[in-house]
Amino acid sequence: MKYLAIVVFSLLGIAVLYIGTQLGPAHLQIRSIEVDIPALQEVVDLPTEDQDIPQRVSFVTTAEQSGEAGTIGHVGVLVTWPGGKQLLIDAGMDREAAFEFGELIESLMDADPVKAFGPIEEQLGDGVDKIDGIIFTHLHIDHSQGITSLCKAMTEPASIYQTVDQAREHNLHTEAGQSLVEEASCQQVLLNDETIKSIQGFPGVYAIEAGGHTPGSTIILVAAKEQTWIFSGDLTNDFASIRTNTGKGWLYSTLFVPENSGLLEEWRLWLRDADELERVTVLPAHDIQRMRTKLEEH
Repeated sequence: MKYLAIVVFSLLGIAVLYIGTQLGPAHLQIRSIEVDIPALQEVVDLPTEDQDIPQRVSFVTTAEQSGEAGTIGHVGVLVTWPGGKQLLIDAGMDREAAFEFGELIESLMDADPVKAFGPIEEQLGDGVDKIDGIIFTHLHIDHSQGITSLCKAMTEPASIYQTVDQAREHNLHTEAGQSLVEEASCQQVLLNDETIKSIQGFPGVYAIEAGGHTPGSTIILVAAKEQTWIFSGDLTNDFASIRTNTGKGWLYSTLFVPENSGLLEEWRLWLRDADELERVTVLPAHDIQRMRTKLEEH
């Protein structure tokens, strides 16, 4: 009993230390991130008549994993312009990282073993050199780990576009992702401070600072001729949560990933209303079934 008590008190001490030094500051930080939520009319008014706007949106699946809550995917989205130039949204993971991340999901969510399909550059082959730009919905490792090998595989490294908050505001779960970005051979470019930020050289693509999930969470808008796509990252885990305005739960948003639940609800309602607009489709990053329904898989 004496030794059991020692173990219990030791574990409690570690938990208190973790909450005090890591989770506490992260919760204060995420609640301090202020963002402007644009009026939906601004999304409707995005220009879609330019001849040089995106003509195709597709995705590459680096890994997927099924469980009781459904199947989650880890993808990179490719936006393609006339002439073949591409912008990549999120970098996915290589096989080793996918298996490591999948083991965590198995233990936490009683999920099946992960299926890893290989990094983006391996799946694209020589086509990787069509990627001229890269942007992230956020810097959690399952979205950013693939950036190192991706940039190495390019004959001429692409530019990485980030909001100021994504590049500079970090917590215990995003520091590693930003380090990978900074160490990669691709060049970093900071976006302007407008609410809906255009991406220079990539007409029809816009970024909105979102916060809520991570300090640098970013919504990516792709305004094509016949459709506007809204890539909402991990503001929700799936589209059903947007439709029903369902949060991720106290345990996840408090102990696993420090989130601003109030701001996330505001975004869920905004995304729900946006998806109801004519020719607008919202795609959460991990909702692989919706991705496959709405987009072409590479």
